[in-house]
Amino acid sequence: MKRASLAYLFPLFASAVLVTACSSGQSSSTSSASSSTAAPLMQARDKLIADVKACNSQYDYNPDSTSGIAENALAPHELEWRQCAYDAIHRYAQANPALASRYDQLITEDMQMTTAIQQGTMTRTKRRARDQQLIAQIKSAEEQQIPATAMEQQRQMEQVRSMVDSMRGFAAMKPTM
Repeated sequence: MKRASLAYLFPLFASAVLVTACSSGQSSSTSSASSSTAAPLMQARDKLIADVKACNSQYDYNPDSTSGIAENALAPHELEWRQCAYDAIHRYAQANPALASRYDQLITEDMQMTTAIQQGTMTRTKRRARDQQLIAQIKSAEEQQIPATAMEQQRQMEQVRSMVDSMRGFAAMKPTM
């Protein structure tokens, strides 16, 4: 999405979802090439994780702590947090252009669903389920980019888990009963 449309949508209903699991690499037979190729994506993943954590602090919002929020309402500071996370995802997607369209799809759909929640036509539970589906697709695509040595692959898989855990907040909003 273009920056101008974000500026328009943000005050109205903007939101952004964070995502996922990110990985990269080359074949184990080219381990020095693998290290130099994987390094930028690994750094970008680390930055995404840090940026999302910074969004939590900046907006005093924790997507894992939404008890008491109605199924068809947003939490205080949720839109600002989502915008911050959305921006972080876009920066990451620049480092992994092969999957940029998947990230754009995640963000676009999440924005539409967040708007629907505000309008009372969707629940947080339904948004969470769809976000989880999209995140799983992204995770699978990211993991397919990791034909690295065993040690590099282990490091990247741990990083993927950490990243997914930090991003699950978008989909982990617990419904109130």
